[in-house]
Amino acid sequence: MTLSNSPTLPERFDANQVELSGVVTRIWARGSDVFARLDTGEASSDDEEDDSAVHRATLRFPLGQVGGREVSLCKGDWLRLNGYLEDLPREETLRDFLLKAEKLALLDEQPELQALVARARRALTCVIPETVEPAFAQELCNTVRIEGVVAKAWEYDGHRFARLAVYDRHSTVTARPGKNGHPRRIPHYITVQFSDGEVNGRTVALKAKERCRISGTLVDRPYSENLRSFLLDTHQAEVLAQIPNSDDVADIRIRRSSACVIAQTMIQFTR
Repeated sequence: MTLSNSPTLPERFDANQVELSGVVTRIWARGSDVFARLDTGEASSDDEEDDSAVHRATLRFPLGQVGGREVSLCKGDWLRLNGYLEDLPREETLRDFLLKAEKLALLDEQPELQALVARARRALTCVIPETVEPAFAQELCNTVRIEGVVAKAWEYDGHRFARLAVYDRHSTVTARPGKNGHPRRIPHYITVQFSDGEVNGRTVALKAKERCRISGTLVDRPYSENLRSFLLDTHQAEVLAQIPNSDDVADIRIRRSSACVIAQTMIQFTR
């Protein structure tokens, strides 16, 4: 008798659905892909000094297309779209950090930094549109529905956060075998914010490896990072002790933003 590696049950996928409408405020390219910034609400702002979350999203059009068709896109276009969330991992070097901080000359001034090899892992969470159509200003929409396993949970600035590993139908298949005859997949990692540590008036107490289903809205949360934090992240903080005026150097800052889903409802599954 021969054993079969065929799946015994159909593969189950996590929910990962986004519906947005808004106005295009910025367009750029990275390789052959096209990216766009979409403001999705009247409260949106490009003021990077504002530390409150803003209603905007980053869109990625692989090869400049939607569903295999070329997309037409201009600043000021109003769009309505359906798609899914994806995180794009990348590496950031010390040079990248200093370039954004407009302090690139520091590499010439400080030989200790010039010889340093520091790379930090970053991820850009963006929306991959599957359908796009024209919209009107009064047709504002921002809804997200995701499900996944908690990879990490933490608190910051009075809020509770969770990083969900989402194994949706778009997640990348690897060569390694998975469970029950299915392929092993690389999940999308999506951050969820529980404002004031609550959802629907109840305190959130999620732990790693717990599964939950979230519905909410997609926002961009601005924050700042200094050079000391960057070097800590790359395990190179000790180099600061070798630099004159190290406190001033360590406080060099850049502005960042991180996409997250503001939870409005949650189903917390039991084991």
